[in-house]
Order: sequence, then structure tokens, then C-alpha cells
Amino acid sequence: MKFKLPFIIAEIGINHDGKFSLAKKLIKMAKKGGADAVKFQLFDPGDLYLKKSQNFKILKKFSLNKKEIKKLRDYSRKINIKFFCTAFSYEGVKFLKKINIDALKIASMDNINHSLIKKSLKINKPVIISTGMLNLRNLKKVLNKYSKNKNIFFLHCISNYPNKDKDKGFEVFRLFKQYQKRNKAFGFSDHSEGNDSCKIAIAKGAKIIEKHFTLKKRNYFDHSHSMDYEDLINLNTFKNTYLKQTNFKNYLNKRSDLLNQKLYRRGIYAKKTINSGTVLSFNNISYVRPLNNQTYMDLNEVIGKKIKKKVLKNSQIIKKNLIK
Repeated sequence: MKFKLPFIIAEIGINHDGKFSLAKKLIKMAKKGGADAVKFQLFDPGDLYLKKSQNFKILKKFSLNKKEIKKLRDYSRKINIKFFCTAFSYEGVKFLKKINIDALKIASMDNINHSLIKKSLKINKPVIISTGMLNLRNLKKVLNKYSKNKNIFFLHCISNYPNKDKDKGFEVFRLFKQYQKRNKAFGFSDHSEGNDSCKIAIAKGAKIIEKHFTLKKRNYFDHSHSMDYEDLINLNTFKNTYLKQTNFKNYLNKRSDLLNQKLYRRGIYAKKTINSGTVLSFNNISYVRPLNNQTYMDLNEVIGKKIKKKVLKNSQIIKKNLIK
């Protein structure tokens, strides 16, 4: 898979609240809103917490089983939207390979879990790694270790939920570019409220944008920093508008405002009737709009030249009126 254009991943995560029907609806709305892919998380609570942990009990109600994940993958294929998924175990990676997902995600918590990354690479699909919580030294080590792998893509990420930091750290993109092959895609996994950070990331060169997606914003787990359907529409519109500004092969020769030249450029007009042989000067010409459909002439091309034949007052003077 090539990420040549800004690619929007609607991160469903746990926003389905453990309900299969809601998960399916989220995929449908993500597709309708213009997302290029949806992303789920495949986990058993035991992959992440001890059974005695309170978080184990909380996470249990947010998990989808393998059968449900398989159905969601099939549904995504049916409506033609890419299906990505995060695995948190070897078993999870093995299962995701079996159902032929489109890309595998490594969460920030596992970006130094090299054994899981190595296992993930064996499925021969894009592996997207979030770089949250990596200091400069460790980020350089991770980039140096994996950046030459054609199947690995890095996302800048700040692992706060939500992220309220004013400094979004987009200068990290410079490091991505330094360690990667030229033009290899990198991206941004956003946990802030609103779309501003995603838009800035696109403008700074991010080709992959991942943001949590919900049907209704609320102060409840990931829903608080998620985009809803209207936000997704807005982000997709921005992406398409931005592409029109940057993908400009032959743009200058086809730009839409070329037609306005005849209205907004200046033409040369006779202030008064000018007889044949008269030398043109500031006293007998006006340099005003519109140009109409004539060839543009600069004042330097006109002042001091003689008129071939009589030009009436307020009439436009064109090149063929001049004596060479």
C-alpha cells in the first residue's frame, strides 16, 4: 500500500463500547464521511492487564471477539473501505494475518516491543507505528532500526488523552525525513480536540492522519477527543482542498483566474482623439482596465511610439495601431 495522498484513518478503537452493531455503524459512517480506512483494536483484556486489575474489568466490556472482528473486516471490504487493526499479542497478529487485514498498527505502548514488531512484519502488510512516549534518543534508535523497511510507517503521536499541550511537536517530522528514504510517507496520530492539529500536520507533509472517530462526542473515554461525522467531513474537505493547492502539475497554465486577465489587467486607451503619426505620451493616453481580449502592453512599449492611423477618444490602442 502506498500513502501518496493524505490518508485518513478513522480510529474506532473502543468507541464501539463493545457493541458489534455500533462498530458496524461506525464503519458505515466513516466510509460516508470520507475516511480511507477504519482501525480497530484486537485484544483480550489479559493481553494488557492482570485479572485482579480494575482496568481488566473495565476493558473486558470494550473488547470485540475474533468472530466479530472477522465480520467487521468482511463488512469493510464489502463497502470498500480499508480495514486496519492493532494487535497486542502474537496470537492477535496471527489472527489478523489470517483474515487478511489491510494494515497492522503498533500502538505507542509497544513501539519498543521489538518482538511484536518483528512478528507483525511477517504478515507482509504495512505496519504503522505510533511514536508516543519516545524521547529523542529512543526515537532515533527506533527510526534507525526500522526506517529502511518499506512496510513500516511512522506516526508522530502524543500519548495524552486528550492532548491539551499547545506544542504539538510537529518538528519531529524533520527527524522522520532525515532517517527515512526520500518521499516515504509519515503521519500523525491525533489525540487532541478539534481538527486543527490534523490540518497542520497535513500542511507540514503528513500523508497518514489517524484520529479517533465517534458518532457522538461525550466526556467518556476516547469519545472526548474523537472526531464525529461532521468533523470527518470537515477534515476530508480540507484534505481535498489542500490537494488542489499542492498537486499543481501544469497548474499555472490552467489556473482558473486566467480568464480574469481581460477584466483586471490594464489596457491603453486614448484620452482624446489621436491622429495618425502622433507620438504617444502621458498626455494623450490612459492606462486603465479592462484589457479585454487584447495582448497586454506595458507603458514602456507604448510611450514615445507613433500611431499608424487615427484612434478615437476612449478607444483602446492595440499593438497593430503602433508604428514599429
